[in-house]
Amino acid sequence: MDHFVQSYSIPAAPSPKRRTPAREWLGRNLLTNPLQAAGTLIGLYLAFHLVWTIIDFTVLDAVWSGADRTACSAADVGLGACWPFVKEKFGQFMYGSRECLKHTRLSLG
Repeated sequence: MDHFVQSYSIPAAPSPKRRTPAREWLGRNLLTNPLQAAGTLIGLYLAFHLVWTIIDFTVLDAVWSGADRTACSAADVGLGACWPFVKEKFGQFMYGSRECLKHTRLSLG
């Protein structure tokens, strides 16, 4: 049985680059070439714009108080969601024009 012992020492190698799994995935899937990088940036812009538009409509420009839809018709009110109207018509949104007796069956189903 032959044994081999190295007669010289091996120089130390530099440390590998530290990359997180998220950064690796990003570089491998979304930023591999300039066209994909541009598509990623455009997609992020569109997603941000869509989310901001939804938040603006449903929360920031919305009418929160009032008895019915007439509270949303005021001239000084923004063009956001009309939550008093949604509250008033919630049953119709959920159940449509069905009879009140069938609401329980629909809720349990």
